[in-house]
Amino acid sequence: MVMDSGGGIDAIALRINVINLNRPPGLRERIGDIEFDEDDDEHQITILNDHFTDPDGGNLLYEVQAVEGIVSRIDDESNLYLQPWGNWNGETDLIITASDGEISVNDTIHVMVNAINDLPTPFNLLSPANSDTVWSRQLVGFRWETSIDEVEDSTITYSLQLELSRNNVLWFRGIEDTTYYVEREQITDENQYQEFTWTVWAYDGIDSTSSNERFNLIVPPLLAIRDIVDILPIELSLGPIYPNPFNEVITINFALPVATKAVLSIYDPLGRQVVTLESGDLSAGRYSYQWNGINQKGQKVSSGLYICRLITTNEVLMQRLVLLR
Repeated sequence: MVMDSGGGIDAIALRINVINLNRPPGLRERIGDIEFDEDDDEHQITILNDHFTDPDGGNLLYEVQAVEGIVSRIDDESNLYLQPWGNWNGETDLIITASDGEISVNDTIHVMVNAINDLPTPFNLLSPANSDTVWSRQLVGFRWETSIDEVEDSTITYSLQLELSRNNVLWFRGIEDTTYYVEREQITDENQYQEFTWTVWAYDGIDSTSSNERFNLIVPPLLAIRDIVDILPIELSLGPIYPNPFNEVITINFALPVATKAVLSIYDPLGRQVVTLESGDLSAGRYSYQWNGINQKGQKVSSGLYICRLITTNEVLMQRLVLLR
């Protein structure tokens, strides 16, 4: 205070310094727990600006702590997106951090991802091919690709479905291989051609996947087959051979137009004999043999390429076989 000479009081001069104090961000409303199913798509969870606030009116910066099992992202509008990893399930906590550049505040989200069984992988039918006519006399072989359970690694079994008509469907269940033989009498008629569809289902113990296609198949009547089979062949032939590739048993057919000495053998690609299936004098006619992938010593041979060789007095015929174990 300053007094003047006349006893009055001059005006008071004050200097005030205002210090800007940064106030911490606040959590307006907690983010609730989140639940997904395994392999879910990305979901928008919430708008983070609705949960966090800056009392000083600034823009907040957000960050999500990385954790196993969850992919997160935040867009420019503060939308939070979450997605589980592929084939991951379980529980985890996500920490969301909001910062004004100096001070931060956190919120924790509990995330649960429910386990969902993964279907067996897709697969194709192999043989008989679509619209084939099957002339085999006793057994009809069906073959398809392998289906697997990539995630849970469950054992896959197969069901073969033969739809003879809308009201006549045959099922063969619990098949562990990718080849199955059906007795011809079960799917044929004595006097007329039978046409039906066939498909296969792969089952992992919980869910099933059907083959990628359904094939039509024509089965001649038994009388027609007997008429054809009973006629003597007019030329030497090796085949049909099925299924090829195979993993358990392969059927090898051949025909002799005249009586001859014949040797039917299996060789490896180096020309080494694996096994002899027939060796002797045979009359004219049609013959069928099966090979189960066992060599002359009774041992299982490894997967790979093999040669089937039919040797007669005047000719040699060969066909390639593929063994897949």
